[in-house]
Amino acid sequence: TMSGSHFAAKIESLRRQLIEMQRQAASDEIAADPVVGPTFEELHTALEELHITEEELTRRNQELMHAQASIQDERKRYQDLFEFAPDGYLITDAEGNIWQANRAAGSMLRARSDLLIGRPLLSFIAPESEETFRTHVQRMTNLTPVQEFELQLKVRGDAPTIASARLAAERDREGSPMSLRWMLRDV
Repeated sequence: TMSGSHFAAKIESLRRQLIEMQRQAASDEIAADPVVGPTFEELHTALEELHITEEELTRRNQELMHAQASIQDERKRYQDLFEFAPDGYLITDAEGNIWQANRAAGSMLRARSDLLIGRPLLSFIAPESEETFRTHVQRMTNLTPVQEFELQLKVRGDAPTIASARLAAERDREGSPMSLRWMLRDV
């Protein structure tokens, strides 16, 4: 593939070659040929259209790069908000296996947030709250909106901690949960 500047240079080179060919043809008997004159005009028009298209593509590419930089900035701001929020935030699959966890969630569960990834959230739920956990996860398959409930978390070396939980789902086009969003607050 050609880069934008290489493409523009190639168009300019072809345009110069065409002008030179037109100049040479004008000095020869070829210019009088009823096919050559219109052919040169068609080539000239095609090259001008290519040049205009190349400029438009360059402009759109610059707009796209600007939009991409804006998206990256927004993603960074979101990540900072997620990571440094005072409440525990988790993103799990539809069964409750942890995909992402912020620092507060790691602190509540007494594990580094990166070590929570891939583990089932149920392994951090006290036996007294396992049924509540399963019930609320199951309800998410029925297009239930945000749910609020309490859970007892089992924490290494400590007595269970009571947490207020908010649960919402990100759904696919058919309405099935693709991921679950958890907010946990130590009460």
